[in-house]
Amino acid sequence: MLKEEKPNTMSEIEDKINEEIETWNMFDKYLFLVYHRGASMREISIGSNIGINKIFRYLKPLQSKIAVKFNIDYQKYRSKKFKNK
Repeated sequence: MLKEEKPNTMSEIEDKINEEIETWNMFDKYLFLVYHRGASMREISIGSNIGINKIFRYLKPLQSKIAVKFNIDYQKYRSKKFKNK
């Protein structure tokens, strides 16, 4: 069994996150990307005619999925970064 390589740079972590997002259905992917590119939940709600509470309930599990899946990689990246200073 091959050991999965851990990312060394922030851009490698971002690439892995983008690969994960690409596996999501179109609605989840679009909602997550629009929000993380700067649109507020209220703006998304108004533009999509979806209630702000629903937007929050859609986004929360998506953000948690990313946080759980990539937290270890990010912590390792941070520890390397601060050791090199």
